[in-house]
Amino acid sequence: MLNIELILAIATAFAGLVTSAIAFLAIIQAFHFRTEASTPEKLANIPDYLNKQYVDRDYETSFKGEKKHSVTLREARLFVVKDLIPKSNETTLDARKRFVAKTFKIGTWQNQFAYEVSLGLEWVGAMILAGAIPLSLVLSQDSLLIIKDWTYCKDFVEKLVRAAVPTVPKKNKFPTFIRYQRRHAEWLVYAAGIYLSNNWKNPQFDDLFSIIGPLELIKIKEQFLRKLELQSIPSSMRKEINKILGKCSSNKKLFLRLSRLNQRIL
Repeated sequence: MLNIELILAIATAFAGLVTSAIAFLAIIQAFHFRTEASTPEKLANIPDYLNKQYVDRDYETSFKGEKKHSVTLREARLFVVKDLIPKSNETTLDARKRFVAKTFKIGTWQNQFAYEVSLGLEWVGAMILAGAIPLSLVLSQDSLLIIKDWTYCKDFVEKLVRAAVPTVPKKNKFPTFIRYQRRHAEWLVYAAGIYLSNNWKNPQFDDLFSIIGPLELIKIKEQFLRKLELQSIPSSMRKEINKILGKCSSNKKLFLRLSRLNQRIL
């Protein structure tokens, strides 16, 4: 009888330990998941983090010399498209050079547009890498817009944002063409380029890639930029990025690919 009571006592104690262990693991697991945004939370962030801060970003400007007034990037893009239409005796390239030159002139609406759209792209790229909004939805919805917007502001970013205070990675395991300013925007553009090239086909893409860079170089730069932020990217977002863009290669392999690419270009 005592043996049976002893066995029951041991069994009860063991069951209690198992229950406590399961509860402890559940708490740990819950804590782990709460450090990252859930899918519904990420989707709920879209109106503010994607639309309000980028697609329909609001700012003040003047298009025709009138008093400055509130506009959105969506409205401003219509003026960009019109400004890029070649004038008499102009080629498409000439029209683009004319537009880019105006983005360098402080106070022009083209300059203000380039500044605001580069900030919008930077914000979205940073929020994706922070795990606040889903990469898959952003790319499936706005990849083409993201790349076009970068072609509008790329030269502005290089000349007026980055050249003023060149800030490069401190560790020599990263190439010196990487810049601190607007790096999240640049990463987002390359992610959009890889997504489009993997899933869609359009003659227009060739013109866009001629501005943002050849696909092989885009893939290399995307991985270098991603690896710079790797420690701060939540695990669930890392998995999503790896699924869409592929896992990162070692720095040694990336530098080798970069060297071979430079040799082909030269």
